[in-house]
Amino acid sequence: MNLLSQYKGLRRENYILCFGGLVTSMGSMIQPMLTLILSQKIDFFPNQ
Repeated sequence: MNLLSQYKGLRRENYILCFGGLVTSMGSMIQPMLTLILSQKIDFFPNQ
C-alpha cells in the first residue's frame, strides 16, 4: 500500500488546509533563524 494512496479522493478543502499548515510550519522554522541573522547584521546586541 502506497503511503499517498490513502489521501487520494479527499475534498479540495482538505488539501488547502494541509498546504496552509505546511506553509505555517515552514514560517515558524524560518522566523528564529531570520531573527538571528538580522540581529547580527544590524548589530542588535552590541554588548554581547
